[in-house]
Amino acid sequence: MKATLIVLAVIFTPLLEQSGDTSLLKIRQLFYQATEESESADLLNAMLIEPLTSSDLTLQGYKGMSFMLLSKYSYNPYEKIYYFKKGSSILDKAIEEDKENIELRYLRYTVQSEAPMILNYRSALSSDLTFIQTQVNNIKDFDLKNRINNFLYRQSHVATETN
Repeated sequence: MKATLIVLAVIFTPLLEQSGDTSLLKIRQLFYQATEESESADLLNAMLIEPLTSSDLTLQGYKGMSFMLLSKYSYNPYEKIYYFKKGSSILDKAIEEDKENIELRYLRYTVQSEAPMILNYRSALSSDLTFIQTQVNNIKDFDLKNRINNFLYRQSHVATETN
């Protein structure tokens, strides 16, 4: 299984070296697949080996998210905590370096809004939501803007149904 993922990562890595927008779009698409499939989470993590040394903070944020997705699919409780802490640390560091990056703040918001209380990972929930709501209309990337608006709509729709 791991060998297959490495082979897939080697095959798909050249795709990431194309234009920045295209590779980010592909990473984004794989990320959303990875929220539903463990194999995609493994592939995303394998594909994002280089971003930890990259200066692209958005890719670093997705690397952090890939670790948190590995946490989601792990059966071992110690691995779950390890992957989650490692991923949240990478994501938080990227946000610390670029507080105005709405995509990073959106990624953190999605995790914090869904994270179990026991993980104690909700400290920036309201500030991220406020930032996202005030900045979403300024986004030029249609794909990102659409994903954020859809998430916020679904979240508000679910909240009204539960009240």
